[in-house]
Amino acid sequence: PSGLAALARLAALTGRGDTARAMLQRLDSLAAARRVSPYDLATVAIALGDRRRAFAWLDAALAERAPELVDLAFDPRFEALRADRRFVRIARAVGLPPGEGGDYVAADSTPPADADHP
Repeated sequence: PSGLAALARLAALTGRGDTARAMLQRLDSLAAARRVSPYDLATVAIALGDRRRAFAWLDAALAERAPELVDLAFDPRFEALRADRRFVRIARAVGLPPGEGGDYVAADSTPPADADHP
């Protein structure tokens, strides 16, 4: 399933959103029979620009204590989410230490000027 999630993310990033959404549907179907990482699903959702679903899947990853969450603060696929208070809540719940300045924005990154802060 991780490979399919990576392909779905690639499809989303290359403007093939319909293909990415179809792959997500396939991953959802697979989840009934085997583990599909909600962390991986969140990477696809953020590539599609769907912040709500990305956070829903990150919350699911947190609930199942997904081991991938240890990379959350530094995973560049979540760059667009780092300044969001929901990201901060999840990072704190995982026990990740904040970066310099006390936030979870990577030191070598700049938050987008139009980032929403719901």
